[in-house]
Amino acid sequence: MLRNDIQKDMIDLYLKELAKEFKRITGRKISAEIIIVGGGSVLLNYDFRMNSVDVDAFNTYDSAIKDAAKLVADKYNLSQQWLNDDFKKTPSYSPRLRQYSSYYKTFSNVLEIRTISREYLVAMKMVSGRKYKNDLSDILGILYYHYKNNDEITYQQIEKAIVDLYGNFDRIKGDVVEFVKTAIENKTFVDGYNLQKETEQSIKDNLIQFEEKYENVLSEDNVDDIINKLSEW
Repeated sequence: MLRNDIQKDMIDLYLKELAKEFKRITGRKISAEIIIVGGGSVLLNYDFRMNSVDVDAFNTYDSAIKDAAKLVADKYNLSQQWLNDDFKKTPSYSPRLRQYSSYYKTFSNVLEIRTISREYLVAMKMVSGRKYKNDLSDILGILYYHYKNNDEITYQQIEKAIVDLYGNFDRIKGDVVEFVKTAIENKTFVDGYNLQKETEQSIKDNLIQFEEKYENVLSEDNVDDIINKLSEW
C-alpha cells in the first residue's frame, strides 16, 4: 500500500537511502547538496509535527538525485513525488534561501542536507499563509518551541527575515501579519497550536465538501474568498 505521507521517525532513513542510491548511481565522492524547506524542515527541526505530505527541497536539479529519489520511493512504497522542488513555483521560494539555511547532516559522505528554521521558516510560512494547510499552526508551533526553550523569536527578527528573503512584505497578506503579531504579543502560541490545527482541519473539510458540490470552481486565486463565504453559511 502506498504511504500517503512522510513520518518524522522515517525521514532520516529516507535521506540516508537517498544518499546511498545517489552514490551508487554516480560513484561521486564530492557531496551534493539539498536544502529542505516547508513541512520537511519542520519535521527535521521541531517536535510538534509527526508527518508531512512530502518533502519540499531544492538543488534537486541533478537527474541522479531524482533517479535516486524514485528508487527510494519504490523501496518504501512512497509517492514518486515524496521529494520534489515544486515549491520553487510558489511565492514562498527565494533564491536567497541557501544563504539563510543551516547545516543538518551529511549522509554517506556525499549528500549534505541543509534546512530552514526559526524566523526564516516563519517568514516562508507567512508568505504561504494557507488557512487550509499547516502554515499558521506551524508558525505557532515554531514560536512556542523556541519560547519554551528560552530562545524566543521576536517580531523584529521575523521582519528582518522577510526582508532578507523577499526584499519587502508584498507577498504577505495583512491578516497573516496580524496573526503573527498577535501570537507574539499575547503569547497565544502557548495554547493556540491545537486550536489552530482544529480550525485548519475544519476549513479543509469544508473545502472538500465544496469541491464535491461545485467541481472545477476552487482555485488558489479564489480560495480565501470561498473560505470566508463558507464560514458565513
